[in-house]
Amino acid sequence: MRARSLAMVGTWLLGCAWLGCNALLGNESAVFESDSGAPTAETGSLDPPRDESPPAVPAPDANPHPCSTTQSDPFNCGACGHDCLGGSCYASACSPVVIVEEPGKPTELAIDATHIYWTNQTTGDVRRAPLAGGDAETIFNGVTGALFGRGLIRTGADIYFAIQNADGGIFSCPATGCPDAGPKVVLAPVNSPGFVALGDGGVLTVAESVSNGRVGQCTLPCLGGLKFVTGAEATPTFVATDGDAFYWSAATPGLGALRGKRDRDAGTATTSLVTGTAVRQVALSGSEVVFAARDSGVTALPRDGGSARRISSTTTQTERFIIDGDFIYFNDTRPSTGQIVRCPFAGCGDSGAILATLQAAPNALVVDAKSVYWADVGDGTAGRIMRLAK
Repeated sequence: MRARSLAMVGTWLLGCAWLGCNALLGNESAVFESDSGAPTAETGSLDPPRDESPPAVPAPDANPHPCSTTQSDPFNCGACGHDCLGGSCYASACSPVVIVEEPGKPTELAIDATHIYWTNQTTGDVRRAPLAGGDAETIFNGVTGALFGRGLIRTGADIYFAIQNADGGIFSCPATGCPDAGPKVVLAPVNSPGFVALGDGGVLTVAESVSNGRVGQCTLPCLGGLKFVTGAEATPTFVATDGDAFYWSAATPGLGALRGKRDRDAGTATTSLVTGTAVRQVALSGSEVVFAARDSGVTALPRDGGSARRISSTTTQTERFIIDGDFIYFNDTRPSTGQIVRCPFAGCGDSGAILATLQAAPNALVVDAKSVYWADVGDGTAGRIMRLAK
């Protein structure tokens, strides 16, 4: 460093000797005539000095795709600057994009910043592909026909999943792929773990999806096993919880029910908020319990019971939904429609925006800042992982 400093000082001094230190220091008395300043034969005057500065670089276009039409431009679809992210644009609406064709029956989904992950009920594998599209790769090479529980968790460096067998359990693998030794056992054995979810503080919620099933929790890494918060329930299917409150869908006699427990205390009784309805996914939002029903779409209900509000009045066969800020996305799994629908969470009556139609039994939904994703289950032999720009 010292030698370099001495060399720089020497260069500076030589510059002073040749040009005059006043010029190097910025004094106005140091003015020099360029070669182009010699008199010309034609005029006897001085040529204007050459401009030695680099050519100006034009400022980048703020919109590299000028907005001339919003009807069919995939970069300005429906509004200037609305990019379909690889999809086409027709009548001001983006079309969905196939991220990957997936042999078998893809079901549960999870995403991170770069990849989308899914379980395949046919092959027994956990797989992933880049969000932007590309080749799929296998994270966990499971047993053909293995029954995965609902829910797939991507957190930290790992992916968590439930295998729903009588002696099943909760397992994890690095998101880049399981080691040769196989997945890590998080909880096992667990009696038919049909649902798994992760809450704040690494709290894992698990439901035993059997006729006398229970709902339990543990904090990762779950070394002490599950602490159950309910007694025997009729096949708890989906669970929503925040703090001490628990709500779940149940396959009770008479089609189904939405059940709840406002305090985790084991002695606190559970109550039925809805009966006689095939309740599927359940979520909590503020003071409301939100649930999907196969015969009536998505409904919100006060946690302590009371008058329900239909978020959409259009009858759909809805299994799954996701709340995204002021909006809610939900599916319609009827073979004749196969839709993905968006509504304001406050409600949309019969005017929900149909984002995609004629999908092959669209299932689990996830979202990020730009897109909504779902799994087309299909007929169990040929599924797809789909993406649509919001």
